[in-house]
Amino acid sequence: MAVFRLGFVSVYLSAPMLDGFATGASLTILTVQAKYLLGLKIPRHQGYGTVAVTWINIFANIHKTNLCDLITRFIPPQVPAFKIVPFNLFGLPYILSFQVSGLISALVVLLVLLFFAPYIQALQKCVLACIIIVSLRGALRKFRDVPAKWRASRTDAIVWLVAMSATALISVELGLLVGMVFSMSCIIYKTQNPKVSLLGRVNDTNLYEDIEEYKNLTAPDRVKIFRFQAPLYYANKNAFLRSLYKAVGVEPFLELTKRKKAEKKDKKQAKTNGEKTNFDVLVGVGKKELEFHTIVLDCSAIPFIDSTGMATFTALVKEYKEISVSVLLACCNTSVIDTLQKGEFFGRNNKDTSSLLFYTVHAAVLHANRAAEESKAEDSVV
Repeated sequence: MAVFRLGFVSVYLSAPMLDGFATGASLTILTVQAKYLLGLKIPRHQGYGTVAVTWINIFANIHKTNLCDLITRFIPPQVPAFKIVPFNLFGLPYILSFQVSGLISALVVLLVLLFFAPYIQALQKCVLACIIIVSLRGALRKFRDVPAKWRASRTDAIVWLVAMSATALISVELGLLVGMVFSMSCIIYKTQNPKVSLLGRVNDTNLYEDIEEYKNLTAPDRVKIFRFQAPLYYANKNAFLRSLYKAVGVEPFLELTKRKKAEKKDKKQAKTNGEKTNFDVLVGVGKKELEFHTIVLDCSAIPFIDSTGMATFTALVKEYKEISVSVLLACCNTSVIDTLQKGEFFGRNNKDTSSLLFYTVHAAVLHANRAAEESKAEDSVV
């Protein structure tokens, strides 16, 4: 990985996934050593499902257990008396401080394999199996952390269980791949199904928060403030639109269709009654007074948008304008603003920036109410 500069891949290996992978690998190693612990001679399974197949073979041959090997497992070991002479080989601690402990460990293992292996060759396999199994106790203790993981984050707990199960029940290689893909899929799922909320004002302050999360909040009169807590891009565009329509209770296309049907019905009824048709009057009758005149999109929780997200904003402004509802943006970060400006969301030379973009939600609400009053005054004069 270092030669091909693939170190960035480790960024996608989450801690729960790695813990689950390590625990699943430990279960695989424990399963392989179980037959030596019992003194059973069963063929080693190669391929997928090693853990399941091995345990089936163990229970099928459990009556052939070697009692001597089993008893040896429970004999307490005694450490022989010997004395270690302290030494300092060319300032070994100083060398370890420069992160070469891995090289030293590799040399020690090499010495054991080349020179000390003949001395432990006579050990029974059940003893070696016990040593290996005991060395796995740290990874196997991770099972005790599952309840705490579940309480802290159910997503992390599920990632741990999936990685552990895939590693133990399928194979070590596929377990790592399944864990990585599932972990990344959970992140994608979160961006496609983020938390959305309508905001209300905190008493007489300029702060606006989630109405469902906080008490004693007041929703602005005839203004809907919508917050979407995720990036807006091609994969969650539809989720954004669905959540917005559901929160405000009005979908522009359906509302416009209802109004057109109402106008046609009024025209037909007027012709049937022999009345003179006044188009302006019919249009006024067809329109239904909505509970709000402005939607403020709080973009403080949107880290970035792509071209699809910008097109979504543009379509929202246009579609809601057809039913006399304004759409304003507030609290956008510089990344979102740059994308909108490059896509000419605010018109050529950004001429509509002051009427569409606001630094705070409160400023957008004040502008919306002022614009609604001016529009109402103009209608009354006409």
